[in-house]
Amino acid sequence: MEILFPEIFKILIFFCIFTLSLSIIKNAGTMLKRSLLLVIVLTTLCVSQSTDIKVNNFLVYGPIKVLTPVTGSNEKPDAQILFSDGDNINPIISLLSDRDKWDILSASFLENVSKSSNNFYYAAFYVESKGFTKTDLKVSSRMPYRVFVGNEGKKSNIDAPDNDTNITKTVTVPLNLETGKTLVVIKVLSLAKADGERELKVTLSRSADLKSELFVSTDDVSYTSFERLLDDPKIQGISISPSGEYSAVTVSKRIKSKATNERAILIFENSTAKQIRTLNVQGFKWVKDDIYAYTTSGTKTTSIHSSSIKKGEVTTILDGVENFASFFFSTDGKKLIYSIYKEVSEFENGAKRHKGLQDRWDGWRNTYKTFMMDLTSGTSSVLINFDDNLQVEDLSDDNNRLLLSRSDYDLKTRPFSYSDYFIYNFSTEKLDSLFRVFYGGNATFSKDGKSIYLTGGPALFGNLGVTTEPDLIPNDYNSLLYKYEISSGTVSCLTKEFDPAISDYYPDVNNEGIFLLTTDKSYKNVYSRSNSGGFAKIDMPVKSVENLSFDDDFGYALLSGSDPDRPDRVYLYDLKKKTSSLLYDPNAETYKNIKPGKYEEFSFVSDKGRNIECALFFPPDYDPTKNYPCIVNYYGGTTPVSNTFEGRYPKNIWTANGYIVLVLQPSGAIGYGQKFAAFHVNDWGGDVAQEIIQGTKKMLDKYPSVDPKRLGCIGASYGGFMTMSLVTKTDIFAAAISHAGISSLSSYWGEGFWGPVYSAVATANSYPWNRKDIYVDKSPLFSADKVNTPILLLHGNDDTNVPPGESLQFYTALKILGRDVELIEIDKQNHHILDYDKRKHWSKTILAYFDKYLKKDSSWWNFLYESSEK
Repeated sequence: MEILFPEIFKILIFFCIFTLSLSIIKNAGTMLKRSLLLVIVLTTLCVSQSTDIKVNNFLVYGPIKVLTPVTGSNEKPDAQILFSDGDNINPIISLLSDRDKWDILSASFLENVSKSSNNFYYAAFYVESKGFTKTDLKVSSRMPYRVFVGNEGKKSNIDAPDNDTNITKTVTVPLNLETGKTLVVIKVLSLAKADGERELKVTLSRSADLKSELFVSTDDVSYTSFERLLDDPKIQGISISPSGEYSAVTVSKRIKSKATNERAILIFENSTAKQIRTLNVQGFKWVKDDIYAYTTSGTKTTSIHSSSIKKGEVTTILDGVENFASFFFSTDGKKLIYSIYKEVSEFENGAKRHKGLQDRWDGWRNTYKTFMMDLTSGTSSVLINFDDNLQVEDLSDDNNRLLLSRSDYDLKTRPFSYSDYFIYNFSTEKLDSLFRVFYGGNATFSKDGKSIYLTGGPALFGNLGVTTEPDLIPNDYNSLLYKYEISSGTVSCLTKEFDPAISDYYPDVNNEGIFLLTTDKSYKNVYSRSNSGGFAKIDMPVKSVENLSFDDDFGYALLSGSDPDRPDRVYLYDLKKKTSSLLYDPNAETYKNIKPGKYEEFSFVSDKGRNIECALFFPPDYDPTKNYPCIVNYYGGTTPVSNTFEGRYPKNIWTANGYIVLVLQPSGAIGYGQKFAAFHVNDWGGDVAQEIIQGTKKMLDKYPSVDPKRLGCIGASYGGFMTMSLVTKTDIFAAAISHAGISSLSSYWGEGFWGPVYSAVATANSYPWNRKDIYVDKSPLFSADKVNTPILLLHGNDDTNVPPGESLQFYTALKILGRDVELIEIDKQNHHILDYDKRKHWSKTILAYFDKYLKKDSSWWNFLYESSEK
């Protein structure tokens, strides 16, 4: 492996030579002194100049013989024609996965190949950078050639090669390399009748101020990257067929040639684990047995079709419906319930009179009409009219009753948002009112139709689910599972003493209890609850289960999830045997050569006696004898930071760029029990900030490889608020990043689309007029003069959740105060940065900023921003 040493090594070499020479000079004569001084000057010039590195070995594929034309000689083939085939080398790049097809040969391999015919060869190698690097790739040869850079085979020398082999043709390709490996492929034509030297000469140079190490090799073991994060297939959803025979996996993949993401439904036969069909459809749903449904859309209309895996015929169920909204099928597949919407104008004569807090939400005024179609007879009936303001929650298994809800706001009762529930009986045509709850979640009939399951916070039914002390206000985001008996109206909380928060539930048809998908600390785990009230965790093949589906008989579960060091996979779990089998791994081939980093979990007890969990993620080439910069990541709001693979704040990519990453789960997060979650209410950075500071110091004590002078912190949304809050309380961080952070609690509360809704829980019973100690004293804006840490503020300028003014006003304050602050506004993006190119740029901005302050290397930041401003 060849290497370009960073400047520090050259300085050390020069220093050693200089020191040694001075000691000799003291004892030397005049002529010798002059000679030695000349040596020092020449050595200084040599060491300080940019060093070229020669590529000595290639991965070589070939020969690929150039056929002789049927009408003439092949002694002098036209290179321009041979290189005008579109140069699609993606098939060649794909062959790199089969190393047996390639030979590792020296740069002079063309000297030794057969000269009896004209042949193409592909010479490949990898350039690896340990940081952002600007370098020039120089290729020289007498043979016709073309250079391709990157895994997508981007063509570099556009001019067509010619047949003149008497002179050496040189191409210089500027490279802007990020951490990781970049593939270079050179397509070269070896001409049989060419005279003279045939060597393929390739060198890399660099700018004199480069701080990163640079390597070339034929080894394809690498680290994960932004391109892997965005381009690799992603599992978007899963569902097992009612019969358990088949599984559907929704996969999204980046199509680079179209610059878009495309979705497909992959159908697997569970007994063989083989993919048997690919469906390019929308709205996929299983109906019954092997029958599935999907939607197709025209300009203004939507149609619903059904088909069978075994038979394959397509039937149109519903054709050309305008303003289509949603649909689902009854359990037996005999009924279709679907809805349409009607848009209601918000402005009249250019003015809008708001009808309530929720009138700030897009589409809130839209009304819905719901139908039920009998698929046996083909007849449809209206269930809900546009002005009824009712929503279908569920249809009983006997198709005789509808569970309905109507939602609104009551600003006299916190947390404001409520839902009334009703049952409509088709036999009696009677609508019965059941109950009203605030901040309710998902509601469904039990299998026997005698009860209703409902998720919601501890205070959903008064104090029925509450376990916290009277001086603590329950956190309504910590979801529990309740059971409502329809005949008696009695309610029981099924998970009152159960610490994990309920994400979803699946009542077993065999009446053996309920399966629960939970937020269980920093992961999602599956539990079973028996009828006697006992809980048992089910050991799954992944650390965190993101999606879960059961067949009708509860014989099998289909699940998808990931580990901290491995991306999503899909497994089939046998509920009787308690065994699992891999069904689909979309990234198995890609990640077999990706080197993961290790991670460790630890915890500490805070000053207030709370157990705070942490996870530390290490670079793939971690050496405990070295010092590393560290990024501290947190949310601090109602949910824990997931320790799963990738994500919007990808720990694996940060570690691949040479950072240790600390993830903390401060108090207030759900999934740790009611008391722990209740600490979130009205805290707003008080205890949480101290826990982050304490956790960071505990990490420094436990892991001496973390450099205490190179700590960075980052959070988003509530975590962005925490970043702003932290830098007003401590100077232990060398750099800080806030994405979509809140700088003034009162403006977020009043302006954000979800401000009053979120604050009704997070700031329970507290308002700007009665709790200035929260809305003023805990707002970072009012303590901006205490900030000494360089901070980067990121914000989408279309953010409706946390308005961009939250970052803008903090930026204004810090600029006036003369602090080191940057504000990067992401155009036409909301709370999450979703546009492909903008997300990639945003992600790189984060690392470039940390590089600038934690690695003292501003080259990437300057490349992204300062170079574009000149």
